[in-house]
Amino acid sequence: VRQIARDHPIAPRLRSLDFGRVEMGDNMDAWLGLLALLKQCPSIEDLTLDLFNAPGSQSFMDVPTCVLPRLERLRLWNCTGLGPIHRLKAPALQALSIDNRFGTSNASLRELSDILSAAYLGDHIRDFDTQTNGFDVEEHVQHQLLKALPALDKLAVDFRLSASTFDLLSLAEGGGRLCPLLTHFVILVDGRLDADLDAMERMLTSRFRENGSFSALICGLDDEDLESRTEMERWASEGRLSLEWYD
Repeated sequence: VRQIARDHPIAPRLRSLDFGRVEMGDNMDAWLGLLALLKQCPSIEDLTLDLFNAPGSQSFMDVPTCVLPRLERLRLWNCTGLGPIHRLKAPALQALSIDNRFGTSNASLRELSDILSAAYLGDHIRDFDTQTNGFDVEEHVQHQLLKALPALDKLAVDFRLSASTFDLLSLAEGGGRLCPLLTHFVILVDGRLDADLDAMERMLTSRFRENGSFSALICGLDDEDLESRTEMERWASEGRLSLEWYD
């Protein structure tokens, strides 16, 4: 990686780099080489990294910040070690994807929230989606993560949101403290909502009423769940709420 950074003339013109299938693990030299490469790529707009077993933040304390002025989309796989992300600065970042199917933990999501807040990475992110295989994200971690993303326009999650998170996303009285600019919401339910379905319906209803451009997609909701849900049936009939089922 260091040799590419030093010798390859195309680096300054690269717009996309995908290291999603490059497992550098805890090899510090490899990560330092990658950061050196990224510094030679000021035109990068799309970046994918696999962070499985990457060194922690302490290992990068003395590493200079890597500024990616044009980076718009960042995809992070298996966030078991977030040290390299501590050294990134991306003022144009608009989309963040988390694919944690093999490395999800509440500790890593808390750390990610701290990074987004401390480095102001989250201030301009408009699109956030997760793939966690339905990992049980703790309620306070949900709040912390979404609080670090105040400009969200689109939110797509595959983990169970708590009733309190739905209430904070609601625009009803006392709500709206999370993601006030949200216009598109996607959630994979997969039979795991239970009592929180009431809270989700309240949130969706408030958003539909307050924002004419708001839309939502719910995946995995059972037919029985819609019984007596007149508001949700109404939004679905108007085409603003889409439902997908799985066999």
